[in-house]
This record gives sequence, C-alpha cells and structure tokens, in this order.
Amino acid sequence: MNFLADFSDEGAGKGGLASSGLSGATVARLRGALTRQIEHPDAADPELARVLRQIVTEARNRQIRAEQLVLILKNVWDSLPEARYAIDREAQTQVKQRLITLCIKAYYGA
Repeated sequence: MNFLADFSDEGAGKGGLASSGLSGATVARLRGALTRQIEHPDAADPELARVLRQIVTEARNRQIRAEQLVLILKNVWDSLPEARYAIDREAQTQVKQRLITLCIKAYYGA
C-alpha cells in the first residue's frame, strides 16, 4: 500500500478507500478540519479532536501503524493549499507539530 500518495480532494473521493489507506470520507473530513486549523491556528476546534479520534480508530482497524499514520497526517497537511501558501511558516509548523503529538497520544491512548 502506498502511504505517500494523492491526498487531494480528488484522491480522497466520496467514500471507499483513499490511497492513504484511510477511507475517502475520513481523509476529506481531516482535510476540512486541518484547513480550519490553518486558518485559525489559535482556536480550539472540537471537530479536529473528533476527526483525530476517528482516524486513529480507523488506522487501528486497518492495521496502519502509528508512524504510517503520522506520515499520512503530514502528507494531508502538506497537500493543502492553505498550508503551502501560509505566510507565518513558524506558526504553521508549531500547529503541525502539535497535531502530530495529539495524533500519537491518541494512537497510543495517552
């Protein structure tokens, strides 16, 4: 399975399995939550927390390892135009690192 594949809206599709190993619906939901986080980096987004729990559950069910899930999260983030063209790169990097930490903690149940 290719975990470094297309994470665009087209790649996520409307259901079924996205090339990431996660369902297209989950990847689409993750993209939406990450976009909101990029646009409002200081705001807490309860939807993002729900999506992270969902992707962790789905990853476990599909036997996707934590390090693969981190790569998926990073690639989805990097595929977003809002992330690529962000003016404050330092703030975006901090948000991305915080998201990865949350994802790892959720995966291992911390």
